[in-house]
Amino acid sequence: MQRLTPWIDQTEIILTEKLDEFAEERKICDLGDWLHFFAFDALGEIAFSRSFGFLADREDVANVIRTIDKSQTYNGIIGQVPWIDHLLRRNPFWQYIPCLATKNALITQVALNEMWIRKTETAKMDRPDLLSQFLLASEKDNSKLSDGDVFAIVHGAM
Repeated sequence: MQRLTPWIDQTEIILTEKLDEFAEERKICDLGDWLHFFAFDALGEIAFSRSFGFLADREDVANVIRTIDKSQTYNGIIGQVPWIDHLLRRNPFWQYIPCLATKNALITQVALNEMWIRKTETAKMDRPDLLSQFLLASEKDNSKLSDGDVFAIVHGAM
C-alpha cells in the first residue's frame, strides 16, 4: 500500500482542485458526493492503476454510487431476514432475467472486465496495484489463491 500512496496523493490533489473551483465560483457542492467520488477514484488507482473518472466527470459515473447505495438497503434487510434472499437475489430464476442476474451487476462487470483485461494484456504494468499483486500470487500457487479468490478480493475492494 505504501508504494501506491503517490496515486492516492494525486487523487487527493484533484479533489482539492475541484473543491477550490466551487469555492472560487462561490457555488455550493454536496461534500458527501465529492468524498464518494474521491473514494472510488482512489480505489480505482489502488486496485486497477486507473481512476474511474468520478472527479474528472464531476458525477456518479454510470450511477455506480447510486447502485451501491440501493444495494445497501437490500443488504440491510437481508441481514435481518436472511431467508428472503433465497426468494430474491439467490433465486435461480433470476439468471433468466438479465437486469436481475447478479453476474450482470455493474460492480461485478467492472471487476470481471478489469481481470479479463489484465489476464489478456501482454504489456507489463508500470506500477504494482492490488490486482497485479493478487494475480501474481495466484500464478505462483493457484491452490492457495484461485482466480475466484482474486475476483472476490477486487470485487470487495470496490
